[in-house]
Amino acid sequence: MLLNSTPDLKLYYGTLSKNTTFATLKPFVILATQKYLVPAIGSAFLNELTTGITVTAPDSLSVVAFEGVTAELYALLAASLAYYTMLEAQPFLTQQTGNLGTQEANVKDMMPVRQWVYNQAENATAENADRLLDAALELLEKDAELFAFWKNSEQYTISSSLLISSTAELNRYVNIQNSRRAYLALRPYLERAEILYIAPEVGDELLAELKQLSAAPNPELNTLAAKIKPALAQFALKEALPDLPMVISGTGIRILNENDGIRSRLAASESQIANLATKAELLANRYMAEVLRQLDLTNQTGENLPADKNQTWQAPDNTDSASFWV
Repeated sequence: MLLNSTPDLKLYYGTLSKNTTFATLKPFVILATQKYLVPAIGSAFLNELTTGITVTAPDSLSVVAFEGVTAELYALLAASLAYYTMLEAQPFLTQQTGNLGTQEANVKDMMPVRQWVYNQAENATAENADRLLDAALELLEKDAELFAFWKNSEQYTISSSLLISSTAELNRYVNIQNSRRAYLALRPYLERAEILYIAPEVGDELLAELKQLSAAPNPELNTLAAKIKPALAQFALKEALPDLPMVISGTGIRILNENDGIRSRLAASESQIANLATKAELLANRYMAEVLRQLDLTNQTGENLPADKNQTWQAPDNTDSASFWV
């Protein structure tokens, strides 16, 4: 494991009592690892990282044999895991289960934390965990060549099948705060948007060709891809908004973690979601009109595109109602 003792956890989660036994927290370390880290970086790469960790004793710091970028990556992942661990552990630490069932602890000279204080701490713990994991994933994406296990994992390579294949690229069109977690959450909706909105207009063969542009650059196809991607991003956002719990703020869109209580407290309201969905659809339609115009221009130059395909798009009037077809 990335964290193997109470001192390991306390190094990143400072308010943890040094008297807390690791046996109490170990199940939550395992749970948080499987729930948050494995889906993000893959079990093979996680196992590769743990080979550089020497466990000394349950009451002392583990010895970490990392240097440079790998040391920075480990620190970010370990810190995020510490916060995720406490996020999972906190609701249970005041309870004990025995032969008489589940009981609530009542310690002399100690009082339960007030609910609003607990909620604020839980919210901050979740946000810190998410942001630390995002920072680790951003580092991984930037220095992928240094991490063979990561680069060869499904978590890294699966995006190559999409027209928008990276966090940075999606962030150009939708402000996801450069969050790879957000990109991973939106990836199924990018695929859905390609199938529902892009392929019917450009054709499956041309869409497949556009995804291979890095291997064989083509000026006209590059121009077409540049016009498709903003529309694709907005269509994906429109499809995702009803499903994904999001925080919508001045700094952009943040995907919430899987804790149901935090989702219900922090998720954007229905009216915010509806407004953003309407805006996304309007922008997507406008971008798509540019795509169709580019297709017409490209066909006129004799480029090998589906010139005989009847291109249609529904253009809204100023009330967003469909008024005519082009």
